[in-house]
Amino acid sequence: MAAQLGLNSFTSALTLADYGITKILEGRGPFTVFAPSDAAFSALPVTTLNALRNNPLDLRKVLLYHVVPGFFPSSSLTNGTPPKHYFYQPNKHKRMPSLTSYLPTLGQSLATLANEPLIITRTDNAILAGTGTIIGPDNRATNGLIHIIHHVQIPPSMQALYPPA
Repeated sequence: MAAQLGLNSFTSALTLADYGITKILEGRGPFTVFAPSDAAFSALPVTTLNALRNNPLDLRKVLLYHVVPGFFPSSSLTNGTPPKHYFYQPNKHKRMPSLTSYLPTLGQSLATLANEPLIITRTDNAILAGTGTIIGPDNRATNGLIHIIHHVQIPPSMQALYPPA
């Protein structure tokens, strides 16, 4: 399926930075994946691409930033702002977006598996996930959806290390 959708680079990156990502994505789900196309990976600066390849934990976080728990077809994606409500996750010692941020009716700040919100913007002509235009919406997977985007997203907390292209 990856080759047919033009996601070979994304699949290779998942393998390189696995640390459990593949197991998560093969899990029950549902998941919505905003997967960068091969062209999106090619557009990354070579220094950024090499740095991510040499740091699998950072690459893992970048990849998890493209994965949202839940089923979000393109028809449900609307404009939104970052979530403001958090809950404490016992034994994990971190704050996570509340479950309300998963509901498409509350605006579109989607809580990613990287624990950082991905902002959805809808215009008359396009839907953007972060800065990535959805160029291939609603590709069904066994446990969710894959939206192909034209730009690799860097989580906000990592943009100083890996400036977006």
